[in-house]
Amino acid sequence: MNYYRRYDTFDIISFFLIFFVCIFCVISVIVNVHRAISKGTNMRKEIAIVTDKEVKRVNKNEKDKYLVFCKTEKNETVVYEITDSWIAGRFDSANLYGSIEVGKKYMFTVAGSRNTFMSWYPNIYEAEEIQ
Repeated sequence: MNYYRRYDTFDIISFFLIFFVCIFCVISVIVNVHRAISKGTNMRKEIAIVTDKEVKRVNKNEKDKYLVFCKTEKNETVVYEITDSWIAGRFDSANLYGSIEVGKKYMFTVAGSRNTFMSWYPNIYEAEEIQ
C-alpha cells in the first residue's frame, strides 16, 4: 500500500492566499505603527513663511487634517499637517491651526516625514512667530 497524502490544488492555493493575506496585514500594522511613532518623535525646528492654509477632509468617518503650505528659507515649497498625536500627547490641533496666520514667518517644531504615496506630511507641534 502507498501511504502518501494527496494535495489538492485548492489546498495549495488556499494556503498561499492565507499566507499572503497574513503578510499584508502584518506589514500594514507595522507601517501604521511606524507612522504614529515617527509623527510623535524626532522633533526638529524649521523656519518657513506660511503661504496658505486648508482643511482637508478625506471622508466623514475620519478626522480633519489641517494643512499649512509654506515656503522655506531656501525658497522650497513645503506642506505641513496639524493633527492630534497620542504619542506626543497633543490634542489641540484646531487651536494651533487657528493661531497660524498666512503671510507670517514662523519657527515650527515639526516631526515626521513626507510620504507622497501615502499623503503623509510632517506634523507641526509648535509655531512661534518670527518678526
